Amino acid sequence: MKTRRLWHGIATASAFAMALCCAAQTEQPLASSSSASTEIGVPIAGFSETMVTYAREVLVRINQIRSEEKLKPVRLNWKLAEASLWHAKDMASKGYFDHKDSLGRTSKDRIEALGIKDWKVIAQNIAGGAADPATVVKMWMDSPGHRKNILRPDVTEMGIGYYFDPDSKYLKYWVQDFLGR
Repeated sequence: MKTRRLWHGIATASAFAMALCCAAQTEQPLASSSSASTEIGVPIAGFSETMVTYAREVLVRINQIRSEEKLKPVRLNWKLAEASLWHAKDMASKGYFDHKDSLGRTSKDRIEALGIKDWKVIAQNIAGGAADPATVVKMWMDSPGHRKNILRPDVTEMGIGYYFDPDSKYLKYWVQDFLGR
């Protein structure tokens, strides 16, 4: 049995609007796995150097926050980041801002399409307009729904997608996908 929770929020910043949105899906618990490593897999060739650097910076910031809350750290899953980046690019290039992509798929659909099917929890935060990792993490932490996703004790992995499009509404698009196994 699956339950869905959706949270939506909008935040504004000095020169332009920054948008935020988050969603979560939960399924019955499965066996969990753990590793001492902070990353699962390796960045794919299609990831820009900026995207890889930003993903690692977001991971550090998220894990600092989780540590302060006495939660276990999450690991950066590069396969999950493929789904995150695809969604960020799709939003920027197709001119929309939503958890459903231009093909009508949810984060669950995108993640499962990459072969990740052994999950018990999927949660997603999206943002538009944040200049850098510090700004996007602050935006998410200042929003109750996004904060809840970041501080979920049942998530163990995270993917980050960052995409810059100078011709898009928000210029910079961020997608944060969480996974618990």
